[in-house]
Amino acid sequence: MSIDKINGINKIYPQSEVKPLKPKDKVANKTDNISISDEAKELALREKYIKIVKEAPEIDNSEKIEELKSKINKPDYITQKIIDDIAKKIAESLGLL
Repeated sequence: MSIDKINGINKIYPQSEVKPLKPKDKVANKTDNISISDEAKELALREKYIKIVKEAPEIDNSEKIEELKSKINKPDYITQKIIDDIAKKIAESLGLL
C-alpha cells in the first residue's frame, strides 16, 4: 500500500514571490556609546583610595608617642606661649578671631 501526496493542497494558499531582503542600515556607521555618571566615577575613586590605604604598610609611631608623652608630663614643657598658641587656634577654629 502506498500513500501518494494530496494533489491541489497548494491551491488553497496563494503563491507569493520570493523577494530578496534589502539592507536597512549600514551597521558599520553605527558606534556604541557608554557614559559613566559622576557618582559612579566618585565611587570608583573612593574604592581606589580605600584599596591604597589598606595596602599601605603600617607605621610604628609608638616611640614618637612615648617621647611626646614624656615631654608633656614635664612641668617646664607647657609654657604660657604654648597655652596662648593653643587658645588662639581654638578661637580661630570657632571663628572668633
